[in-house]
Amino acid sequence: MEQGTLLVKLESAREALPVRGTVTVFQTEDGVRRQIIQFMTDADGLTTPVTLDAPDKALSLMPDSTEQVYAVYDVEVEAQGYSPMLFEGVQVYSGVEAYLPVMMVPIFSAVDVSPISVSSDTDAASANARQQLIRVTIPAPALEEESSSGPAPLTTCSVQPQVLDSVFIPQYITVHLGKPQNSAANETVSFPYYIKNVCSSEVYPTWVG
Repeated sequence: MEQGTLLVKLESAREALPVRGTVTVFQTEDGVRRQIIQFMTDADGLTTPVTLDAPDKALSLMPDSTEQVYAVYDVEVEAQGYSPMLFEGVQVYSGVEAYLPVMMVPIFSAVDVSPISVSSDTDAASANARQQLIRVTIPAPALEEESSSGPAPLTTCSVQPQVLDSVFIPQYITVHLGKPQNSAANETVSFPYYIKNVCSSEVYPTWVG
């Protein structure tokens, strides 16, 4: 067993505001979920890199390997004024620093939590909202057998795609956090951020050019 590292960053307001909070890392083995470590983010919303066990790097470099080449952890984050979030399936590779940026959701902006007027019941409503855990499941890399990035575009688009006369690179892009047919939130992110995330699901980070 070798080791990799995990770095977590909590932020809000579209990456403009760092968030102080608590980060807890769990791992499930033989059906038993156990806490690995708990730590805090600093004034910049960052944790210190934490070292975690991961399978041998050599496994990810063998084309015929049938073993899982990364370790899977669950990461739960909490911060005052924000809904708690649980990231299931965070992947850690040997010799690689995994980076988990977390866009924190203010309590009254959380999924299924409607804005309310400030009143004497506000504290009670806030306490109830805090209990609503937002779950995010990270899928296995698309290059794994029986895994894919999603349906072919032509089978899911309501209109036929058009070819532009020139290359257009957007500054921001809105992505759907789920399969096309699923009810999920839409998130606007920078285009470079989106491309990095797409690449991270299509190749193993242990591969070098």
